Amino acid sequence: MHTVGEPLMYSGFKDVLKICSENGMYLWITTNGLLLDKKMSKIKEYPRAIKHMAFSVDGATEKSYETIRRGGNFRKLLSNSDLMKEYCNNTKFAFIPSLQVCLSKENFDEIPIFYKVFTKYFGIENMLFSFLSNLSAEHGNNIYYADAKIDLGEHYRLNCPCKLLWHQIHVLHDGKVSACCRDYDGELIVGDIKKESILDIWNGEKYNRLREKHIKGDVGDIPLCRDCYETIRRGGNFRKLLSNSD
Repeated sequence: MHTVGEPLMYSGFKDVLKICSENGMYLWITTNGLLLDKKMSKIKEYPRAIKHMAFSVDGATEKSYETIRRGGNFRKLLSNSDLMKEYCNNTKFAFIPSLQVCLSKENFDEIPIFYKVFTKYFGIENMLFSFLSNLSAEHGNNIYYADAKIDLGEHYRLNCPCKLLWHQIHVLHDGKVSACCRDYDGELIVGDIKKESILDIWNGEKYNRLREKHIKGDVGDIPLCRDCYETIRRGGNFRKLLSNSD
Protein backbone atom coordinates (compact mmCIF):
# COMPACT_ATOMS: atom_id res chain seq x y z
CA MET A 1 0.00 0.00 0.00
CA HIS A 2 2.01 2.89 -1.36
CA THR A 3 2.30 6.36 0.13
CA VAL A 4 -0.65 8.35 -1.24
CA GLY A 5 -4.23 7.38 -0.43
CA GLU A 6 -6.20 5.77 2.38
CA PRO A 7 -5.20 2.10 2.85
CA LEU A 8 -8.35 1.22 4.81
CA MET A 9 -10.40 1.99 1.68
CA TYR A 10 -8.73 -0.86 -0.22
CA SER A 11 -11.31 -3.53 -1.05
CA GLY A 12 -8.71 -6.28 -0.68
CA PHE A 13 -7.59 -5.17 2.77
CA LYS A 14 -8.52 -8.48 4.40
CA ASP A 15 -6.63 -10.41 1.72
CA VAL A 16 -3.51 -8.35 2.42
CA LEU A 17 -3.81 -9.08 6.15
CA LYS A 18 -4.23 -12.79 5.45
CA ILE A 19 -1.22 -12.96 3.12
CA CYS A 20 0.99 -11.14 5.62
CA SER A 21 -0.17 -13.28 8.53
CA GLU A 22 0.40 -16.56 6.69
CA ASN A 23 3.86 -15.59 5.42
CA GLY A 24 5.40 -14.00 8.51
CA MET A 25 5.17 -10.50 7.05
CA TYR A 26 3.75 -7.35 8.60
CA LEU A 27 2.37 -3.98 7.59
CA TRP A 28 3.14 -0.41 8.58
CA ILE A 29 0.01 1.60 7.88
CA THR A 30 -0.64 5.34 7.85
CA THR A 31 -4.35 6.15 7.94
CA ASN A 32 -6.64 9.06 8.71
CA GLY A 33 -8.32 6.72 11.20
CA LEU A 34 -11.87 7.45 10.12
CA LEU A 35 -12.56 3.95 8.77
CA LEU A 36 -10.94 1.96 11.56
CA ASP A 37 -14.28 0.90 13.06
CA LYS A 38 -15.33 -0.64 9.75
CA LYS A 39 -12.09 -2.64 9.43
CA MET A 40 -11.56 -3.62 13.07
CA SER A 41 -13.16 -7.06 12.72
CA LYS A 42 -10.68 -7.91 9.94
CA ILE A 43 -7.76 -6.57 11.97
CA LYS A 44 -8.80 -8.67 14.96
CA GLU A 45 -8.88 -11.74 12.74
CA TYR A 46 -5.20 -11.27 11.80
CA PRO A 47 -3.62 -9.40 14.74
CA ARG A 48 -0.02 -10.24 13.75
CA ALA A 49 -0.37 -8.74 10.27
CA ILE A 50 -0.02 -5.09 11.33
CA LYS A 51 3.06 -4.03 13.26
CA HIS A 52 2.50 -0.29 13.30
CA MET A 53 -0.47 1.98 12.62
CA ALA A 54 -0.10 5.76 12.48
CA PHE A 55 -3.05 8.13 12.59
CA SER A 56 -2.45 11.17 10.38
CA VAL A 57 -4.23 14.10 12.05
CA ASP A 58 -4.35 17.72 10.86
CA GLY A 59 -5.96 19.59 13.73
CA ALA A 60 -6.25 19.31 17.50
CA THR A 61 -9.71 20.87 17.69
CA GLU A 62 -12.92 20.10 15.86
CA LYS A 63 -12.84 23.45 14.06
CA SER A 64 -9.25 23.29 12.84
CA TYR A 65 -9.40 19.60 11.97
CA GLU A 66 -12.54 19.85 9.84
CA THR A 67 -11.30 23.06 8.21
CA ILE A 68 -8.01 21.52 7.12
CA ARG A 69 -9.30 18.00 6.38
CA ARG A 70 -12.41 18.71 4.37
CA GLY A 71 -15.01 16.00 4.86
CA GLY A 72 -13.35 14.76 8.05
CA ASN A 73 -15.22 14.16 11.28
CA PHE A 74 -13.30 15.03 14.44
CA ARG A 75 -15.70 13.25 16.76
CA LYS A 76 -15.42 10.11 14.65
CA LEU A 77 -11.63 10.41 14.86
CA LEU A 78 -11.75 10.52 18.66
CA SER A 79 -14.21 7.62 18.76
CA ASN A 80 -11.92 5.49 16.60
CA SER A 81 -8.93 6.56 18.70
CA ASP A 82 -10.78 5.12 21.69
CA LEU A 83 -11.45 1.95 19.70
CA MET A 84 -7.79 1.69 18.74
CA LYS A 85 -6.64 2.19 22.33
CA GLU A 86 -9.01 -0.49 23.64
CA TYR A 87 -7.82 -2.95 20.99
CA CYS A 88 -4.13 -2.30 21.65
CA ASN A 89 -4.54 -2.58 25.41
CA ASN A 90 -6.38 -5.89 25.20
CA THR A 91 -4.71 -7.71 22.31
CA LYS A 92 -1.48 -9.66 22.75
CA PHE A 93 -0.08 -9.02 19.28
CA ALA A 94 -1.60 -5.59 18.68
CA PHE A 95 0.13 -3.04 16.48
CA ILE A 96 2.08 -0.08 17.86
CA PRO A 97 -0.06 3.07 17.51
CA SER A 98 1.30 6.52 16.78
CA LEU A 99 0.12 10.00 15.85
CA GLN A 100 1.59 11.93 12.92
CA VAL A 101 0.95 15.64 12.47
CA CYS A 102 2.03 17.76 9.51
CA LEU A 103 2.48 21.26 10.87
CA SER A 104 1.39 24.33 8.94
CA LYS A 105 0.42 27.89 9.77
CA GLU A 106 -3.13 26.64 10.38
CA ASN A 107 -2.23 24.25 13.21
CA PHE A 108 1.25 25.22 14.45
CA ASP A 109 -0.13 26.98 17.52
CA GLU A 110 -2.08 23.85 18.48
CA ILE A 111 0.94 21.71 19.42
CA PRO A 112 0.15 21.91 23.16
CA ILE A 113 -3.47 21.00 22.41
CA PHE A 114 -2.37 17.96 20.39
CA TYR A 115 -0.54 16.67 23.45
CA LYS A 116 -3.47 17.44 25.72
CA VAL A 117 -6.03 15.70 23.49
CA PHE A 118 -4.12 12.74 22.05
CA THR A 119 -1.55 11.68 24.65
CA LYS A 120 -4.09 9.39 26.32
CA TYR A 121 -4.49 7.49 23.06
CA PHE A 122 -0.94 7.34 21.72
CA GLY A 123 1.44 8.33 24.50
CA ILE A 124 3.88 11.23 24.31
CA GLU A 125 6.67 9.06 22.89
CA ASN A 126 4.53 8.03 19.91
CA MET A 127 3.61 11.50 18.64
CA LEU A 128 5.52 12.84 15.64
CA PHE A 129 5.39 16.40 14.31
CA SER A 130 6.87 17.36 10.94
CA PHE A 131 6.79 20.33 8.59
CA LEU A 132 5.37 20.61 5.12
CA SER A 133 7.76 19.64 2.35
CA ASN A 134 7.38 20.76 -1.24
CA LEU A 135 7.80 17.72 -3.49
CA SER A 136 7.72 19.49 -6.84
CA ALA A 137 10.70 19.31 -9.15
CA GLU A 138 10.90 23.11 -9.33
CA HIS A 139 11.38 23.53 -5.59
CA GLY A 140 12.63 20.12 -4.56
CA ASN A 141 16.19 21.20 -3.79
CA ASN A 142 15.35 24.23 -1.67
CA ILE A 143 15.58 24.63 2.09
CA TYR A 144 12.27 25.72 3.58
CA TYR A 145 11.42 27.77 6.66
CA ALA A 146 14.60 29.83 6.24
CA ASP A 147 14.79 33.61 5.88
CA ALA A 148 16.81 33.22 2.70
CA LYS A 149 16.08 30.38 0.32
CA ILE A 150 19.15 28.39 -0.74
CA ASP A 151 19.09 26.40 -3.96
CA LEU A 152 21.11 23.31 -3.06
CA GLY A 153 20.71 21.91 -6.54
CA GLU A 154 22.45 24.92 -8.06
CA HIS A 155 25.26 25.42 -5.56
CA TYR A 156 25.86 22.10 -3.85
CA ARG A 157 24.82 19.33 -6.23
CA LEU A 158 26.07 16.02 -4.82
CA ASN A 159 26.42 12.84 -6.84
CA CYS A 160 25.25 10.74 -3.95
CA PRO A 161 23.23 7.61 -4.76
CA CYS A 162 19.82 7.13 -3.21
CA LYS A 163 20.31 4.50 -0.52
CA LEU A 164 16.70 3.36 -0.83
CA LEU A 165 17.66 1.54 -4.03
CA TRP A 166 19.50 -0.95 -1.80
CA HIS A 167 17.08 -0.82 1.09
CA GLN A 168 13.41 -0.73 0.05
CA ILE A 169 10.94 -1.86 -2.57
CA HIS A 170 7.73 0.00 -3.37
CA VAL A 171 4.64 -1.77 -4.68
CA LEU A 172 1.88 0.32 -6.23
CA HIS A 173 -1.83 -0.46 -5.96
CA ASP A 174 -1.86 -2.35 -9.27
CA GLY A 175 1.11 -4.61 -8.46
CA LYS A 176 3.69 -2.62 -10.38
CA VAL A 177 6.95 -2.03 -8.54
CA SER A 178 8.57 1.40 -8.44
CA ALA A 179 12.11 2.11 -7.34
CA CYS A 180 11.04 5.39 -5.73
CA CYS A 181 9.07 6.04 -2.54
CA ARG A 182 7.69 9.23 -4.10
CA ASP A 183 6.78 7.87 -7.50
CA TYR A 184 3.12 8.83 -7.21
CA ASP A 185 2.48 8.55 -10.96
CA GLY A 186 4.35 5.31 -11.63
CA GLU A 187 7.15 6.86 -13.69
CA LEU A 188 10.01 4.66 -12.44
CA ILE A 189 8.62 1.14 -12.82
CA VAL A 190 11.12 -1.71 -12.49
CA GLY A 191 8.77 -4.70 -12.45
CA ASP A 192 5.33 -6.16 -11.75
CA ILE A 193 4.70 -8.61 -8.89
CA LYS A 194 1.82 -10.12 -10.86
CA LYS A 195 4.30 -11.30 -13.47
CA GLU A 196 7.61 -11.68 -11.59
CA SER A 197 8.80 -12.64 -8.14
CA ILE A 198 9.99 -9.87 -5.83
CA LEU A 199 13.45 -11.46 -5.78
CA ASP A 200 13.65 -11.44 -9.58
CA ILE A 201 12.59 -7.79 -9.66
CA TRP A 202 15.06 -6.85 -6.91
CA ASN A 203 17.95 -8.49 -8.76
CA GLY A 204 16.63 -7.66 -12.21
CA GLU A 205 18.25 -5.71 -15.02
CA LYS A 206 16.08 -2.59 -14.63
CA TYR A 207 16.78 -2.22 -10.91
CA ASN A 208 20.51 -2.88 -11.28
CA ARG A 209 20.82 -0.50 -14.23
CA LEU A 210 19.20 2.23 -12.12
CA ARG A 211 21.57 1.50 -9.23
CA GLU A 212 24.56 1.76 -11.58
CA LYS A 213 23.35 5.13 -12.88
CA HIS A 214 23.08 6.41 -9.32
CA ILE A 215 26.59 5.21 -8.43
CA LYS A 216 27.95 7.02 -11.50
CA GLY A 217 25.88 10.13 -10.77
CA ASP A 218 24.27 9.75 -14.18
CA VAL A 219 20.62 10.52 -13.37
CA GLY A 220 20.12 13.59 -15.55
CA ASP A 221 17.65 11.74 -17.76
CA ILE A 222 15.54 10.57 -14.79
CA PRO A 223 13.45 13.54 -13.56
CA LEU A 224 12.38 11.86 -10.33
CA CYS A 225 16.00 11.30 -9.32
CA ARG A 226 17.50 14.42 -10.90
CA ASP A 227 15.18 16.82 -9.07
CA CYS A 228 14.99 14.98 -5.74
CA TYR A 229 16.57 16.46 -2.62
CA GLU A 230 16.39 13.12 -0.78
CA THR A 231 19.76 12.03 -2.16
CA ILE A 232 21.28 14.97 -0.32
CA ARG A 233 19.32 14.49 2.88
CA ARG A 234 19.62 10.70 3.05
CA GLY A 235 22.87 10.05 1.26
CA GLY A 236 25.23 10.31 4.20
CA ASN A 237 25.02 6.67 5.21
CA PHE A 238 25.25 5.28 1.67
CA ARG A 239 28.81 3.94 1.87
CA LYS A 240 28.07 2.30 5.19
CA LEU A 241 24.99 0.70 3.67
CA LEU A 242 26.95 -0.70 0.74
CA SER A 243 29.68 -2.07 3.00
CA ASN A 244 27.07 -4.02 4.97
CA SER A 245 25.19 -5.23 1.90
CA ASP A 246 25.53 -8.43 -0.04
